[in-house]
Amino acid sequence: MVEAAPLHPDIRAAARRHSRQSGLNEVLFWGLSALLVLAPLPLASNRPLPWGLWATCTGVMALAYLSMLFLRGERLRVPLSALKAPGMLMGAMLLYLCVQLLPIPTTLTLADQTVLAIARISIVPNMTLLMIVRQLTFAMLFLLVLQVCVNDGRRARFLHVLLLAILAYGLYAEIALQAGDTLLGVPKWAYAGAATGTFVNRNSFATFLAFGAILALAQIGGLLMRRSERHRDDGQVAGSTGRIVLYALAYIFLLILVVATQSRMGLVSLGVGSLAVLVLAGLHMERRLVFALALPLAVLAIAFAAILFGASFFSRIEKLDVAADVRFSLYAETLHLIAQRPLTGFGGGSFEMAYPLVHTEAVDTNFIWDHAHNTYLTLWSELGLVFGTLPMLALGCIALVLFRGLRQRQGSFTGQLSALGVLTIGAVHSLFDFSLEIEANTFMFLAIIAAGLAPLAARTPSRSY
Repeated sequence: MVEAAPLHPDIRAAARRHSRQSGLNEVLFWGLSALLVLAPLPLASNRPLPWGLWATCTGVMALAYLSMLFLRGERLRVPLSALKAPGMLMGAMLLYLCVQLLPIPTTLTLADQTVLAIARISIVPNMTLLMIVRQLTFAMLFLLVLQVCVNDGRRARFLHVLLLAILAYGLYAEIALQAGDTLLGVPKWAYAGAATGTFVNRNSFATFLAFGAILALAQIGGLLMRRSERHRDDGQVAGSTGRIVLYALAYIFLLILVVATQSRMGLVSLGVGSLAVLVLAGLHMERRLVFALALPLAVLAIAFAAILFGASFFSRIEKLDVAADVRFSLYAETLHLIAQRPLTGFGGGSFEMAYPLVHTEAVDTNFIWDHAHNTYLTLWSELGLVFGTLPMLALGCIALVLFRGLRQRQGSFTGQLSALGVLTIGAVHSLFDFSLEIEANTFMFLAIIAAGLAPLAARTPSRSY
């Protein structure tokens, strides 16, 4: 009988610290999961009250977590230095939002060419302040999810919680649509006949559902990758076939619901995001034939869902020319707005108040246009061309890290596929709508990206499926 050598005291101490931090991260996991599951409930949290509520909850969690780490003398599992480039870019944007609130005199040209002197760069300081609060909330959420998702098992559970939450909201949307077409039990005031769930806007809900579909598709990719790398003498991964079928059903269900939202760009962005996931997974598998066959099957699935469940969807396709005329007129007027203040912008959260300065009859004047229906144009109109571009550059830096991790076979394959898939959906849909300006969508978007980035940004990078 061989006796095991006693562990060195330093190793035992490190193991105890790791165990204590794991317990703390487990508590944080449940807190973050609850926030992400509940955020879509109050009208997708697209109101000032939930903005304040979630900011408070996230701030309390961050303060408690960081305080406990400090008292125990422990370090973050994902250090801030790992986020140097995106962190500096977003920090510069936040700093500029604060500058917009300073008493820096400037002018404002009204629609009748009257020039007014105003005390600040921001024409709506209160909305700019709220934007600062939201951006800080997003930053804290991203940082906390990174810490939680370094652990492989916890990250896998986290992604499943997000997928199940989206499936639950999708199921509720279908029930609400068939049982009176209501919004949280109240008759809808917009988008009658379209699936909107707890969201008001069908396009934003379509993006939310598309995130879930990508999570399901990435899970399939992870399982197939694991099977492709397994030696044939070891047999198949136990239970993988049944799980692939379940994820495929989840994907099809969410695809059908995206069609039920009647969102044209929702379906397009899901198609592009799915294609990105399939191509990325196929390129990194030894058995690429599986994904070569999956591509036409995915196209057929989208076509089948549109034909079988999309009568109202196709009626909107017929109106595409009219909608495009209005939308491009809106974009043209927003570009004129940007041209008035290309460097300073009109202030964070100011689009609704600034747009009337250029609004003409080319865009229906019977409606209040509180969004530019293009997140890129919104950022440039509010923050200027320089600082409005910083969030895009920050996400671009993260995308490069994720893609490099895939090429070097580091990190979580499933997590990175999920993150790159939702980045693709967000980038595409933001060209024609404002889905990522809805807080519940932004939360889900950032949480999935952080989960994929965590094992790459950790102090000791790991590899898993």
